[in-house]
Amino acid sequence: MSRKQVFFTFLLSGFVVFGYSQGAWVVPAADKAKKNPVASTAESIGKGKNLYNTHCKSCHGDPGKNNGLPLNPKPTDPASEQYQKNTDGEIFYKITNGRGAMPAFKATLPEQDRWHIINFVRSLSKKKVAENTSEPANQADTAQAPMIATETPSAQDTLMAEGKLRLALGFEEDSKTIYARAFRVKGGKTVPVSMVPVEIAVKRYFRDLRLSEAGTVTDENGYVSAIFPDDLPADTAGQVVIIARIPEAEQEQFSVAQVEVTKSWGVKLIPQNMKEARSLWNDNHKLPLWLLFSYLGAVAGVLVTFAYILSLIFKIYKIGKSSMNA
Repeated sequence: MSRKQVFFTFLLSGFVVFGYSQGAWVVPAADKAKKNPVASTAESIGKGKNLYNTHCKSCHGDPGKNNGLPLNPKPTDPASEQYQKNTDGEIFYKITNGRGAMPAFKATLPEQDRWHIINFVRSLSKKKVAENTSEPANQADTAQAPMIATETPSAQDTLMAEGKLRLALGFEEDSKTIYARAFRVKGGKTVPVSMVPVEIAVKRYFRDLRLSEAGTVTDENGYVSAIFPDDLPADTAGQVVIIARIPEAEQEQFSVAQVEVTKSWGVKLIPQNMKEARSLWNDNHKLPLWLLFSYLGAVAGVLVTFAYILSLIFKIYKIGKSSMNA
């Protein structure tokens, strides 16, 4: 065995011994008792999910699948009972300070983002443990579903199998509020589905304009909402195509993963006759004045130069003729 192999073997053994020697992760009582100051709203949970996927998933794996990295000790699945037994304060302390293979996020993640992550991992559990709080696991958006003037499911929606997830668009005309709703039909009844990532956008020529925030998920009533901007240009009738869709990664479980509805909410486009204004691409009688004068000046310059050359030739001719007579 070479010296290099001996060195790396010794180093790996040291890490293994260190992992076993760490023992239980004891959090100070004051930190353990901390409460999450960030409300567990659908928006916060959505942000927490994005942050988890960016900073935590590479080690802890997919929640509920126990497929974290085979480290020693192995990163705990955040959806597991073992993980959920931690109080919010304990999770925050561990995310903040780190230990061993667990990095410290104190310097890399703002405090509010760490609380967003905690709201997300709490949403993975059907209930919060009594040690943490007596509130329900998802206290977000407990208000009743918004009143919608018209809810327009896709025409093909009625042909889909019962129980399959679906998507619909609804609108509040006075405030120009757009509602996207995720639901499924069970026993002839509409059942809302929460925690579904939904994007609300307006169709544009090159790239759709997103109206909802990135990472937004449906609330407990199955809704995501967005406000339509008052100054958005549209066609000559003021019509725009509003889209609600599910990210491609989530579409397999949906019967209807994208819905489009045309609304007359945009700023009407007033067509202009390009022939009426002087422009480079217009007819000759509508050329820009600067171009017309430049052209006439150039022609006049050529004629003057030509006349001057003719005068010189005439002078040379007269000189030659006078010298011949002498």
